[in-house]
Amino acid sequence: MDPVAQLAALRESMLTSGLLDEQFTQLQKLQDPDSPNFVTEIITLFCQDGDRIIRELTTLLDQPTVDFNRVDAFVHQLKGSSASVGAQKVHNASIQFREVCKQKNKDGCLKVLQTARTEFNDVRGKLQNMLQVAEAVYFASNAGEDPQEERPSQTVHQSHCNIIGSSPTGDRGDQDSRETLPDEVVKVVALAEPS
Repeated sequence: MDPVAQLAALRESMLTSGLLDEQFTQLQKLQDPDSPNFVTEIITLFCQDGDRIIRELTTLLDQPTVDFNRVDAFVHQLKGSSASVGAQKVHNASIQFREVCKQKNKDGCLKVLQTARTEFNDVRGKLQNMLQVAEAVYFASNAGEDPQEERPSQTVHQSHCNIIGSSPTGDRGDQDSRETLPDEVVKVVALAEPS
């Protein structure tokens, strides 16, 4: 399958399955020449925030006495973050999580945390896949370039790792890193948007 078509199919699959909602489409429409890395930056922030929030929630719910107000505050952050990127299933799990938290039900919170973690990992993996296909499109479109010219493969690889929250060696890496994909890759991700 043509990589551009594959990219569009991945996006459509995520929308059709309910993993993403129309907010993701709206997000893509906000990307313009003045902010060519906008979508990549939003995805990166979502993944970094999601990892951090889920770790915090796990820690809070492992305590003998749970501070449900703090749990609710973190769940509220996850709900907002998932809504901003259009991660519908994570957003829905967050809504359910807040309801269970209001009931101060630790067992219920642990169960919904597992659902939220699973949904988050699923959407993060699919977004990573989308960006890897975008990388393939970028390299295919530049296949005719001078092979002696330096190619940004390490930078692109590092960017993908930052989006999924780890370094190329598997370490967590610098959480404050804001490396992004080359403009050409970001433009290819935007190509997956229906016209």
